[in-house]
Amino acid sequence: MKSIDRKTAPQAQSVEKIDFLSVSEHKLSNGIPVYLLKAGEQDVVKIDVIFEAGHWNCKNPLLADFTSRMLMEGSIQYTSAEIAEKFDYLGTFVNFECGKHFASVQLYCLAQYIEKSLDVFQSYIKFPVFPENEFVIHLKNEEQQYTLAKQKTEVLALETFYSKVFGQNHPYGLFRKQDDFENLTIEQLKQHHLRYYNPANCKIVVSGKLPSAIIEMLNNYLGKNDWQTGEKTDNKKYKLTKAESKKNLIKKEGAVQASIRLGKSLINKKHPDFQAVSILNVILGGYYGSRLMTNLRGKNALTYGVHSSVVSLLFSGVFSISANVNMDKVDLAIEQIINEVNILRHELVSDEELEMVKNYLSGEMLHAFDGALNVSEIYAGLLNYGLDFNYYKEYFQTLKAIDAETLRELAIKYLDPESFVQVVAGDF
Repeated sequence: MKSIDRKTAPQAQSVEKIDFLSVSEHKLSNGIPVYLLKAGEQDVVKIDVIFEAGHWNCKNPLLADFTSRMLMEGSIQYTSAEIAEKFDYLGTFVNFECGKHFASVQLYCLAQYIEKSLDVFQSYIKFPVFPENEFVIHLKNEEQQYTLAKQKTEVLALETFYSKVFGQNHPYGLFRKQDDFENLTIEQLKQHHLRYYNPANCKIVVSGKLPSAIIEMLNNYLGKNDWQTGEKTDNKKYKLTKAESKKNLIKKEGAVQASIRLGKSLINKKHPDFQAVSILNVILGGYYGSRLMTNLRGKNALTYGVHSSVVSLLFSGVFSISANVNMDKVDLAIEQIINEVNILRHELVSDEELEMVKNYLSGEMLHAFDGALNVSEIYAGLLNYGLDFNYYKEYFQTLKAIDAETLRELAIKYLDPESFVQVVAGDF
């Protein structure tokens, strides 16, 4: 048996090609578009029903989330206990997600139990009853979580950052407040469901080891005209405002550390520069070997972790850098963060570092696209922007071709520290 030389790292190999699953498009009888990703050896199926029913058009930031999470608490056909019992017997799992623009209800089940699972699934998507007892329990639990979250400097820094970047009246800068809990009602949930949970506002992504009759099954349970009709969501238009103040201190008595967040509004996935900027971000602070981690954690021991990210939102994007440091190290940490940004703006990334990041991101892509269930989540996210897998084909080509000069030009164009909003939350 050949021994393994653990003193020598394995040779890095570049990824030359990534294969993407084929997607077949269909429509149910009531017009709902369906996207099928057929792959996998396990007899597991994921059905992701997506509605444009997020927070964007809600004055109360709790409304969309509570409507989504209350669906499973009972329908006109089944009580919450009956739903839980049936899903437990079938080995079916359900998940709910709600963001700024979209709310999705995800069903995971064995292929042999698709129809039995869909029978229960469709009942609370189409005909929820929003029982008062469960509503009160959810509201109380969420209010407790809110109270705890407000004690964390990370949360205070995050919410203040977004509200300063976009403005407190913009949906991207709006966060829950104490009186939102007091003002939320069951009737509001019912009206939100009635307005946004309808076939005209819906799309379905199905993945896994799919039976040949999957469209017929979906038609039987989700393709009929037995639920409310409606129109596709007409998103309100909001202007992006300039940040009111560049430097913001949020006092939190008793805080052990300070939470730092710096950044700005940025482009999103639909902009031609976004893919290259996301690669630049990885070099700065998007992985463990990044510039920021090497400096703030490795060299200066200022923090256990510092991270930068480029987030794509439907109508904008956000670049941000975050870290937790000791109170007396805040100024030094911000200084070092800005230094690293300026280095990217003035110096070329070395060939060795760029090759390492390219290999890292290629490996991350391989991992992300491993398995139909993972791929379906990526595809659903692309659909929300009107994109398809060509986006990642282009990203892979951008990754292979990008050079140090292009990265420096992008840093100059998008990462000017003078344009950053700074937020620090702690006990000053």
